[in-house]
Amino acid sequence: MASLLVPKFVKEILDWLLQQPDPNQSCDHIFLAARCVGEVRNRGELGSTEALVRQATKDLIGFYFEDSDIPLKPVELVADVWKDDPDTLPWIKEHIHSHQNEVVRISMVVVLFGGWEEDPDNLIILKECAQSDEHWRVRLVLLTSLARFCKNEPDTLAILKKHAQSDEADVVRKNLVEVLARDWKDHPETLAILKELALSDEADEVRKSAVRELAHGWKDDPGIQAFLKGLPDYPA
Repeated sequence: MASLLVPKFVKEILDWLLQQPDPNQSCDHIFLAARCVGEVRNRGELGSTEALVRQATKDLIGFYFEDSDIPLKPVELVADVWKDDPDTLPWIKEHIHSHQNEVVRISMVVVLFGGWEEDPDNLIILKECAQSDEHWRVRLVLLTSLARFCKNEPDTLAILKKHAQSDEADVVRKNLVEVLARDWKDHPETLAILKELALSDEADEVRKSAVRELAHGWKDDPGIQAFLKGLPDYPA
């Protein structure tokens, strides 16, 4: 209810929150402070305290994810409360490129496309990081975002095809089979890609996924059904 309070009083509350001990490392006092800042209409009256809360929230990113798969909370707060701050979007982009924790990188992608989906640099970020990130979970999030948000870009399918055929992670290839069958079914190259994966991918789960998608998406195509019946992964 910080919006109902005089900013000077909110500032005193924030200063107090920032000084609180955190023996359980819950970070709740920082989260509360950030939410309070978000409710203040005239943040200029908070003085330097707002910047202290913003930095304290940003500082939680690495700490909060160090040994955890719980994503988003500190990232979402920064992206929501300080969305209009000129430093926020560059901060998100920098972390997508370079933060050492894959959960942080994924969280940054999520907030980027939750609040800045129209940013013209997004396509560049997706293309670069989808093809270079070392962690399969990050690549998968980036590739599925690319498939969703950049469908009309001329080289999107080429990137998806490359990773569907040769990504080092079986789970990425399997998920891209499903993405291609669901979102790119009508593209003239999709059928050939799925047939190749059903026939020759080294991983059983990828081949079987391609078989399932072909059997479901092209169930009325006699040629595809004949092709599938000749495969060892086609259910009897």
